[in-house]
Amino acid sequence: MNGQQSTGNAVAGADVSPEEARLREAMRQLKLLHIKSRLLRGTIPKMLDPLVQKQPSPDVMYAAFMKAVNEAQDTIKEFTELMRDEKSKAVFDMADKSKEENPFGIKPWRHQDHPNWFNLDKDD
Repeated sequence: MNGQQSTGNAVAGADVSPEEARLREAMRQLKLLHIKSRLLRGTIPKMLDPLVQKQPSPDVMYAAFMKAVNEAQDTIKEFTELMRDEKSKAVFDMADKSKEENPFGIKPWRHQDHPNWFNLDKDD
């Protein structure tokens, strides 16, 4: 049974070193942060949407607006917690350390070069 587990791990890990696994997990965390930050762009338009649509009464408009505001607050709170998470801080510290050790040759990231950047389940 132990042999089957190690075979499954070798296939799933594909001979990945601990450093490579740590880097992949850090990239996944950064990708999640990036996706969440991009989704924040629609927060204010979604929040204001009930105000620009015709509503049957001011009370209905106010209720729809307050619901949208509460959803926006939840979205912002989720992103803020994710940014302040220890895992995220560790990833940013790792990036800062890497940049200090090797400041040259850092290429800018462009979304055109990574077609799956908005899909958390797919690697680039």
